[in-house]
Formats: sequence, C-alpha cells, structure tokens
Amino acid sequence: MSRFKKITFTILTIIVLLSNISCIDRKYGPKTRAFMQLMESGHYRMQTSSIDDEGIRTEMETFILDGMEAAIITFHIPAFWGMPAQAQTLRGVVRDGNFYMLNDNTRRMVNLTQTSPIVMTMGNVRFINSGMANINGRNLSFEEYSVDQTISIMGTSMHLERVQYFIDENQLVGKMEFYRGETPTFTTIHALDKNVRMDVFDIPVGYREVSFEGLFF
Repeated sequence: MSRFKKITFTILTIIVLLSNISCIDRKYGPKTRAFMQLMESGHYRMQTSSIDDEGIRTEMETFILDGMEAAIITFHIPAFWGMPAQAQTLRGVVRDGNFYMLNDNTRRMVNLTQTSPIVMTMGNVRFINSGMANINGRNLSFEEYSVDQTISIMGTSMHLERVQYFIDENQLVGKMEFYRGETPTFTTIHALDKNVRMDVFDIPVGYREVSFEGLFF
C-alpha cells in the first residue's frame, strides 16, 4: 500500500470505526467498561500517537459528536525516495454522508465520497478475552474485543478483526489493532474525555478542491 493510501486509511478507519462502537448485550470487560461506554455515547475526544513499521510517527486527535466525526492528524514522515523528512497535518471530517479531507495550511480539500465511493461493513464489538502483555518494557493488562469491520476505498480494503485495550493503574493507556494481513501497531492513548471542539467539523468555503495527492503537493 502506498504511503498516501496508508494515510487515507489511517484517518478513515479511525474516525469511522471509532464512531461505530456497539457492544453486543452490553458485555464489556470489567477494566474497560467505563471507557467503552464513553466511546459508545457518541460524544468524546481521543488523543493518540503511534509509530508504524515504516517509521511514520502519527499524532492524532479524534472528535465524535452528534453523528459527526473529525480527526486532526500530523504525520512525521521519514526521508524516502530522495525526499527529505517532512511533517504533514491533515484534517478528516465525516458529516452529512460525506468524507472530507482537508489541508488547512494550504486551503485545499477533497471530498472522497465523490471521487472514490466508500464501502463499509460494520460488525459489532464484543469483549472476548483479557491478559497481560509487555509493551515497550511495561507489563500492562489488556482486554480484547472482536470487531469484524471492513472498509473499502480507492481499490483497497482493510478488515479490522480485533482490538486490545491496555490499562495501567485504571487508566486507558493504549490499544493494539489487528487488521487482517497487517502487522499490528501499538497506539499510545494520551487522553479520552468529552472535551470536543466544534470548529474541527467545519467545511470552509473557498478551499480549492483537488485530488487526494494534491493535498500534499
């Protein structure tokens, strides 16, 4: 998968999958119950960071409110193909049946729903397991949920099978997402609360409409 498609999938899967959490029979893990109920409420903010197997560091703030989803993501991309290391900040917004991606620095945007239809198969989230794992030298307890959700866009599909949520001293500190055929990456969770900003859902007038690649160049 190209880096540009990978960036698209990162934004899309996180803001769409996080906004569609629904537990069967309200069966939660005992340590993650409060966190899962907050995410099920449809009103929350989550701040995370991660580093993938290509060395791309992703810092993200996700907002969910009133059926709208948004994410502000900064990608710290290592040097590749003779290009210097760089950082790119994008904003993804799902509202009114559309998925927008915007570069607020260059005032450019693309409506991916119009240029590349999104097909989603949303399963239910169900608590299935718990245990301990060593993450970056820390022994953390986790609770695991089956997900069974698929997203297809731009000719590529990704299937999220399960998620492990990690707890340290009653705080939600991270998650591990298991996509079919992909190496799982640990994501650090820095905050999970109800401090949602309204401006992140805005679709400004006057932005230049471009292709997805045009957001970067």
